[in-house]
Amino acid sequence: MSPLPALSNASSPTEPTPGARRCYSLEPLKGEPMTSARLLAVALTLAVGASAVAATGSAVFTASGLAVGEGTHVVSDGDRLVLESGPGRAIRGRTDLPAGTKLSVRVQSQSGEHPFLMTDETTVDRNGTFRAVVDFSDVPPDTNFSVVIHHDGTDLTETEGTVVECDDCGGRSGDAATETNFAFAGDRFTLGNGPGRAVRVRTALPAGTEVSVRLKSSGLFLKARTVTVDADGRVRAVFDLWDIPSRTEFEASVHREDRELAATGGPSSRVRSSATRPTPTASRRTTTEIPPKRTT
Repeated sequence: MSPLPALSNASSPTEPTPGARRCYSLEPLKGEPMTSARLLAVALTLAVGASAVAATGSAVFTASGLAVGEGTHVVSDGDRLVLESGPGRAIRGRTDLPAGTKLSVRVQSQSGEHPFLMTDETTVDRNGTFRAVVDFSDVPPDTNFSVVIHHDGTDLTETEGTVVECDDCGGRSGDAATETNFAFAGDRFTLGNGPGRAVRVRTALPAGTEVSVRLKSSGLFLKARTVTVDADGRVRAVFDLWDIPSRTEFEASVHREDRELAATGGPSSRVRSSATRPTPTASRRTTTEIPPKRTT
């Protein structure tokens, strides 16, 4: 069988840069007629070459030269991630993957004395950040672990960490307490005196955790709602405050299993007058006389 025409790289004899397009041309051998069999062989050769190009050039590259996803990392204060023992430990990271991308966070012990494997699913937000929550309640201090961020069959990044003793776990739930905060604009937490008043909270507690959000004013009212932490660590409790006078000071607090996680109150928390209170409309009774039936 006569040799096939050679494929040459028309763009450059050297390996192209990532993401560059490769162009190939046929160099027929002199004196060899192009028969149907040779044409079929050439087509198969081109198909194999195109598959090789697709296999090596399928990655999408960013302006920095990194493939998309290679910019993923876990945020930590030093070379190692340090987390306190206890529930609701948050692992945060940044990535160049688009918002809405699903990530799997795998946390595994590096110690044979205290083995564990924990996983959490998270979603990249619009700022390119993600957050996973793990429960280290049964993990003793000085335990080393690894964190692997996984997406679409690929390990994007891996980092190592150490569990340390919780310094303030007596009355509150460690990070879950220190990272539980009321979400409001400005330096004063206010709610309008009307229906459907939403109290919003951010927390490091795991998704699905039930918490109690309470509003209390000395001698005036006590309202409470049991709500669930969503996948993004947010809590939203809705209250009816129609009957609460404006300028009433109150305390708002978040509780889990009789432990207070966060509180705000005093002059910094106040009910404000609402402009959406409906105005009652007057009604008038009318009488309509029905004429008697005519008889024939």
